Amino acid sequence: MAGVTRLQTRILRRQIRKIYGTNFIPVLVPTAPISIGDILISPKDFNAIVDSSEFPSNLIKSTNGPKNSINIVSSNMTDLSVKARGEGSLSEYFQLGEAGIAVNFKGENEMFLKLNGTSIQTIRNLPEFRNYILKRYVDGSLNAKVYIVNSLIRADKYFLQFSGQQGGTLVLDLKVKPKQTNIQVNSDFNFKWSNRVGYSIDGSNGGVLGYKVSAVRLNGLKSPNKLINHHLMEADGLSLLSSSHRQKLVETELLEISDVTNELVLEMEDELD
Repeated sequence: MAGVTRLQTRILRRQIRKIYGTNFIPVLVPTAPISIGDILISPKDFNAIVDSSEFPSNLIKSTNGPKNSINIVSSNMTDLSVKARGEGSLSEYFQLGEAGIAVNFKGENEMFLKLNGTSIQTIRNLPEFRNYILKRYVDGSLNAKVYIVNSLIRADKYFLQFSGQQGGTLVLDLKVKPKQTNIQVNSDFNFKWSNRVGYSIDGSNGGVLGYKVSAVRLNGLKSPNKLINHHLMEADGLSLLSSSHRQKLVETELLEISDVTNELVLEMEDELD
């Protein structure tokens, strides 16, 4: 099976943004080894150069937001048909005693994403986490050319399918509980079969769908123009500073641990044009 295309990656990014109202960098591997506090050399490579386990445990304690379940389609070129147990509909896909969803794609590069039990995981004590990162930057054990994972989107279970070619079909079994409402969204599910579709991910065991990253940056609201003009807003410039200069920037509150996900996602979008 062919891997995900550049266009499909962009579709997934935009759908994640619609769900959560903010940008996340998507993960396309169900078993991605990524955790809050991981330090990455590149925002597009979730293999950590410093694992979060090296942090004091109190710094990487996290808070989970409320869990949600949702079905996402990329456009009206994707039809979802739902069958409850005992109904005679969709007999070409299901037996009478089965419940399920049939997804029919009318176009190429369409997307269907079924999410069960998704939540946003964030660092609980941001001020203490910030101080620890800046201390490591000052003593030289961490430079400014890295990215720190500060937030994750996790799902208890999910299934991602791209159409690949016009006319493809995906069929999922639903495990419906008695008196369960909105079964197409809230039910547990299993992959049943597919035909003429493209790239898919079966996240039956759950996993990380996306993440946000922070980086050491100059505080643009507090920094003198002369520092900005010397390109110290950039990671390269901050990494060249001496330890004493770094300490001075921290003491005068001119440095910050800033979330840089938005600017990185915009760069990624440009790469995919």
